[in-house]
Amino acid sequence: MDDSGILGKALGQLGTIAKKTGEEIIKKPEEMAGDVASEFGLKTDIAPQSPKPTSSDEQATKEVVKSLYAPSEKPKDTSQSPKPDDSEFAKQIANETPEEQQKLITLRQQLHKEYYEKLVNPPKPQEERPAEKVEKEKKQEMAELQKKEEKKPSPLIQRARERVEKFPGASG
Repeated sequence: MDDSGILGKALGQLGTIAKKTGEEIIKKPEEMAGDVASEFGLKTDIAPQSPKPTSSDEQATKEVVKSLYAPSEKPKDTSQSPKPDDSEFAKQIANETPEEQQKLITLRQQLHKEYYEKLVNPPKPQEERPAEKVEKEKKQEMAELQKKEEKKPSPLIQRARERVEKFPGASG
């Protein structure tokens, strides 16, 4: 038996299967696009894609990338005259005078800053002072010592245990 021959044949078959699968994967989206287009009665001219992009494709790609990464236009300054952002809120204040509308809008923004912002971005807790930390640690240690003392049996029970252990009696 020639092991390299069998192995070579197996690898060759595996290579052809992979190549066929790759070709089918490429053809499948084209077939699906054609099926969808025929369902809607559209005329399609799907040509097989060339493996190397042309220079016009490269230029189009570069233009798309440039447009995606171009700096965006800054919105106009809305701090001078804030507008209601919710259509429901705008409907509610529509029958108010412009001065009242302005007051309601600023009140709404203030409430948003006070409540919603704190809810979404909670303020960081202030660090404790070293003296407070030491006091807190001492209190914790004292509480732990008290708990340990409570768990210990009373001295009478402790003596009785020791006496029993000293004189085991007939069994020991």
